[in-house]
Amino acid sequence: MATLNLTLRGAGAGDERRLWDFYQSTLTDTLPVPSVTTIRKALQRGSLLIGENTDSGAIVATAGYFEYIKSIDGHIVFELAGTRVTMGKLLPFSLQQIFLALRLFQIVVTEDQIKRQISVVSSARHRRSQENLVCIGMAEIDAMPRWMDYDTYSWAPAEHKDWRHYVADCACVDRALIILQHVGLEGGRHQCRCIRKKNDGSSEQIDVHLTYQLPIAALLASCVQARAKDEVICGLSSLPQTV
Repeated sequence: MATLNLTLRGAGAGDERRLWDFYQSTLTDTLPVPSVTTIRKALQRGSLLIGENTDSGAIVATAGYFEYIKSIDGHIVFELAGTRVTMGKLLPFSLQQIFLALRLFQIVVTEDQIKRQISVVSSARHRRSQENLVCIGMAEIDAMPRWMDYDTYSWAPAEHKDWRHYVADCACVDRALIILQHVGLEGGRHQCRCIRKKNDGSSEQIDVHLTYQLPIAALLASCVQARAKDEVICGLSSLPQTV
């Protein structure tokens, strides 16, 4: 059975051009490339993750969170976006689900939830992407604030009604902790299987040896212990109605 050695790490300034190339190579009608400004801001914030073939160094997956908007009173809305996966489906948790869990966890432990209000949203057009968001507990936004409804027309005017928009709450963070425990974040390594399609259209299973190079891994145990004691670690807020 084939083996893939995969490293998940934070992207740095030296990865910028490689990220341009990767996003361009995965461009579709519903997956436009992030702007240079958006990528640079995320790199400065440390909010872009890379899945890298450990042996070849090739980027095979990305995910990030980006500052969507900041209200006049300082309420920040982050968007989970920029996810691209080109290596098949990991089992039992897909790489998309692992990326969702990592980004929610990173926001909770690195962004200041005490001095400012923080909300987290994500949008999806395709059923599988929508299912991933629901799987981690994100709730579809039934009635979007006027500013958000207006803003979606700026990037999806023709397909506006095809997109679904979701918001995270603290229950999502609890779910993220469970996923990250299962996939070995604390120990820094995880072994699983991947289903990927071959050139002839058939499928094959490969062994995946996953290595995490993420400083936030050191914070997982204390967060899990705190939740076991019913201590509050999450301060995510509902969406602001005005910005």
